[in-house]
Amino acid sequence: MWFQQLVREETGCATYMVGAENGECLVLDPLWDIRPYIETAEKKGARIRFVIDSHTHADHVSGARRLAAEIGAELILPEGAETVYEARRAADGERIRMGEVVIEIAHVPGHRPELINLIVTDESRGSEPWCILTADFILVGDIARPDLAQDGEEGAGMLFDEALPRIAGLRDFVEVYPGHVAGSTCGRVTSGKHVTTLGYERRFSPALQIDDREAFIAYLNHGQPSRPANVERIVRINLGAEPDLEELPEIIAVTPQQLEHSIENSGAFVVDTRDVEAYGAGHIPKTHNFQVTEGEFEQRIGWVYTDYRPERAPIFLVGETEEAVFQALFKLAFVGLAEQVAGYLAGGPEAWVRAGKPLETLPELSARRLADWRSGVVSALPTIVDVRDSEEWEQGHIPGATQMSFKEIFGRLDELSLDRNDPVVVYCAGGSRSSTAGGILLQRGFLEVHNLSGGFDSWRAAGLPVE
Repeated sequence: MWFQQLVREETGCATYMVGAENGECLVLDPLWDIRPYIETAEKKGARIRFVIDSHTHADHVSGARRLAAEIGAELILPEGAETVYEARRAADGERIRMGEVVIEIAHVPGHRPELINLIVTDESRGSEPWCILTADFILVGDIARPDLAQDGEEGAGMLFDEALPRIAGLRDFVEVYPGHVAGSTCGRVTSGKHVTTLGYERRFSPALQIDDREAFIAYLNHGQPSRPANVERIVRINLGAEPDLEELPEIIAVTPQQLEHSIENSGAFVVDTRDVEAYGAGHIPKTHNFQVTEGEFEQRIGWVYTDYRPERAPIFLVGETEEAVFQALFKLAFVGLAEQVAGYLAGGPEAWVRAGKPLETLPELSARRLADWRSGVVSALPTIVDVRDSEEWEQGHIPGATQMSFKEIFGRLDELSLDRNDPVVVYCAGGSRSSTAGGILLQRGFLEVHNLSGGFDSWRAAGLPVE
């Protein structure tokens, strides 16, 4: 048997290929970009016989249908998956054989009602299961969130009543390969490990130490990360209720005049993909800074875009190079947003300047200068807004700051009761998310907005007070 784990760090997703000596293999939970699976199979000299989705994914567009169609494999889905397209359905206890490799289907509801795991036995080594591919069930140090497909209490109850008992008979030495690692929105994974064992999780995972059903339900529903970006549309795509993107769409190059017209008349959502410093030094008014080099690039766009225009406004991209633009387009495909991209600014920001059009700035402020400002060395004290998530805020923040996540600030800004003439300083951990938030404030008419350079990390490193 051979085994391949493919991890996309940007979304915290782990997918798997399992192969047998007879040249057959399977793929579990492929992402939108199907090339890595085809290339891996070619390198192994293997034929992909089965493509399996463990459940209807909510955080990324699945590549299962396209991969199966591309290479002529059999598409397998859980028995309860409510898709509108045809696929073989796998029931609990069913076995799939590829030479010496035997795959047992285990129905483990809770994250979603239809969720399945794959229990893998390599009969060339022994008759007992060697590993389990747990998808969105057992993670490293946690159990996946129960609130994406049903009420969180209902989902956690299913995990306690049905999912955990289903794998109770597996031995402690069985290796666990989860579908999500650190960085995912489908669970609270913080460990850098991508693999564990059932024995280690049974001994050290807090969720698996809880014997009381109500306490287990409460634990699983506390402190979950924000819901995946664009979740409703992703689910519809994966169910077949909306078209699946076969390949990256062709997008047009637009002039500064055309982009300006789209911003003013079509409510275009313009993404500036450059780094924080370049955006702060000068950017096109009413544009949003999402740095394409950041791991959460597409997720961050999805969170803000949904609040900006639920009716799907056209997205335009601005980058230093065409390569950066098409890297952004590629990443957006994973969360079902590439279809909304209407074009990109030919020539980037330089073309905008050459056309004689104005730029606006988002000045950066050092931690020491902010401390002096707060001490009254300069008049008109600023309002400080912490745009990190609440869990980060609770671990420490600048005294006197107000917390509102950048994910929500577009739709909830009025709750802060800020005067648009007063100075505002935004900060996150390192300065990237606050650049996004600062751009939103500028778009909403705030006249004096600053981004804390280096974010809270620089504030703490300077030895300044933390609350």
